[in-house]
Amino acid sequence: MTGRRPFSKSGLTLVELAVAAAIAGLMMAAVYVSVSAAFSAWRRFQKGTAIDAAIALDRLSTQFANAPTVGLIPFEAGAGRVAFAGLVNNAPAGQTAQWTLGKIIYEYDAAQKALCVTEQPYTGTAVSGSRCLVFDVDQIQLEYGRLDPDQGALVWSSEWNPPSEDPRQYPWALRIRLTRKAPPGSEGTVLTKIAAHPAS
Repeated sequence: MTGRRPFSKSGLTLVELAVAAAIAGLMMAAVYVSVSAAFSAWRRFQKGTAIDAAIALDRLSTQFANAPTVGLIPFEAGAGRVAFAGLVNNAPAGQTAQWTLGKIIYEYDAAQKALCVTEQPYTGTAVSGSRCLVFDVDQIQLEYGRLDPDQGALVWSSEWNPPSEDPRQYPWALRIRLTRKAPPGSEGTVLTKIAAHPAS
């Protein structure tokens, strides 16, 4: 006898280690691709909702700037709510538009965390359904600008107090500040829009 022990196979061969490393690499690549796709979809969603918020503020400011000053529908303001006269579609869904004078109401819906609009024809009873334009909204701030003749500049207030001589008068300007939720680890978005009302 030579004293040599028989060879025992207790470890892994180089081929087995290479196969295990390749399988682990494929699994990590698959996880990376799925996580990367999820983050990419989230970024596209955030960008799309930011555009929706900007469009909603543009719509509100344009409708306010074009609002007619009529005694039937005075300007109204409250916490997270503004209403004014405008043209609204009185036709049922799917039919040709029938534009008529009505009240346009923008308000913050705290339950849905959304900026919503309601268009109500001036008939006293008919109300179109409220629809939400932007979701994931933390806060809506409305400020009303009045021209101060002494300062020759706009003075902003968070409350609207119409002048006693003409309670139908609109503010000179409306400043809308919309604050949106932020995903964890990032800052929220604050959009501000100022609209002037020429008939004030």
